Amino acid sequence: MPLMERGDGYEIPDKLVDGMNVLDVYGAASEAISRAKRGEGPTLVECKTYRYRGHGMYDTGLDYRTQEEINEWMHRPGPW
Repeated sequence: MPLMERGDGYEIPDKLVDGMNVLDVYGAASEAISRAKRGEGPTLVECKTYRYRGHGMYDTGLDYRTQEEINEWMHRPGPW
């Protein structure tokens, strides 16, 4: 089950956005904030992202994925 569907049981609206696109994230967050300020409750915003580098200075990230995978994500045309 995608994370955003978890709010369905609580009747919380959800929005799935491309977390690699700052304008998409800004738009979704702005809508959620406006909704909350109007007293309409929370909104679940799921941002799909990809980490190009490892977790730390000595982690290249290549132990658990290939350079080709990283390159594909760096040059992908659109949402995940």
